[in-house]
Order: sequence, then structure tokens, then C-alpha cells
Amino acid sequence: MALFIANLAYNQNIVDSAKLGIFLASIVSAAAGLALLMCSPERGNISSSEPRIKR
Repeated sequence: MALFIANLAYNQNIVDSAKLGIFLASIVSAAAGLALLMCSPERGNISSSEPRIKR
């Protein structure tokens, strides 16, 4: 969507710069999301103080 809007709004010289910026922003946001997921605790772990329910 960002590429479409950039193509409509700017001339070709600026569109090339916009494409590079959009690509780099996508990579940075993917790396930030991956880092956040890697640093977050695993979901569903039971602490040792809670009794385990056997099924």
C-alpha cells in the first residue's frame, strides 16, 4: 500500500528513495518483532509453586 501511494504522490526519483525506505523500515520492524518474541517468556509455563493438574 505504501508503494502504491508513493507512486501516486511523488516523481520517479523520489519514488526510488521511498522504495528503499519502505524496504528498510520493513526489515527493521521484522527484526524488532522477532527480538520482542525471542525475549518474551514462553506462554503456558506453569510455575513450580502451582500444583500440576494430571489429566
